[in-house]
Amino acid sequence: MKRLLTFLISLQLVACNLQPDIAVQPNNTPALPTAYLAPTETEAVVPEETPTQEAIIPGIDRPALVMLLGDSIFSGGLVPQMVSRAMQEAGYRTALIGSQIGLGEDETLHEGHGGFTTTEIVRDLYDLDGDEYWNNYGSRGWTLTQEWTAENIPDVLVILLGTNDLASMSIPIGNPNPEAGHVPGYDYSCMDNLFLIINFFRWVNPEISIIFSPIPPTRRYWNDQVPAYNQALAALAQNLSTEQSLVQYAGDVNEFQLHHLEDGVHPSTEGQRILADNIVEALMEVVP
Repeated sequence: MKRLLTFLISLQLVACNLQPDIAVQPNNTPALPTAYLAPTETEAVVPEETPTQEAIIPGIDRPALVMLLGDSIFSGGLVPQMVSRAMQEAGYRTALIGSQIGLGEDETLHEGHGGFTTTEIVRDLYDLDGDEYWNNYGSRGWTLTQEWTAENIPDVLVILLGTNDLASMSIPIGNPNPEAGHVPGYDYSCMDNLFLIINFFRWVNPEISIIFSPIPPTRRYWNDQVPAYNQALAALAQNLSTEQSLVQYAGDVNEFQLHHLEDGVHPSTEGQRILADNIVEALMEVVP
């Protein structure tokens, strides 16, 4: 009887805890809220031995797994294929992973979702909207209901997000030094959302390396915000980087000019090459 009462009380607490606090770990990186992330026995199970960079990269036991997380710059172009080929041609053992199949003859895997903002990526990662959201949107995405195994946990995460945030005129750039205690929601800034994305991937791989790629300029009304956004990205990377989990800014792409745009927003083939080369240069610093 005592066990039953304890169980019922626990259920009531969980039901009421819609906005859980996030505990702060010793390295000041907030742990993810268990109400959102704790998998059940039938859901995703994080491997007992998460691959680490010590085992993967220096030892070359297998290719370092790289995930390109972004919007249509990844999903609608050749950047994933360009990155994959450049790393292979330079002699690096890397493999790109993701749920999406890229354009080009290589059909390189990636995690680019056209039109997505940082908010939508957060809501997908934390599975705040469930399957109905994805069915309505027409994209399957990935959530904690999938199994995180050694085959799909990235060693390196490359993030190129923000263009759609600025275009929405509703998601502010935000403070590049976000405070602990955030719970995923609709009303956070770009920096808050990127903070949550990083913490999610640190949950599945505590030693993950993360690279922020700058967003390119556009010919649209939000172009004047692009420099400020990229400056905030660089500051966020510096603020969140730790010895255990490196976060770095790939560096500005000053050679990217407006004539490198195909339609005013999306890069031309040459523009994609500039972005890909910038990512590759950053990857080479992470993957020996």
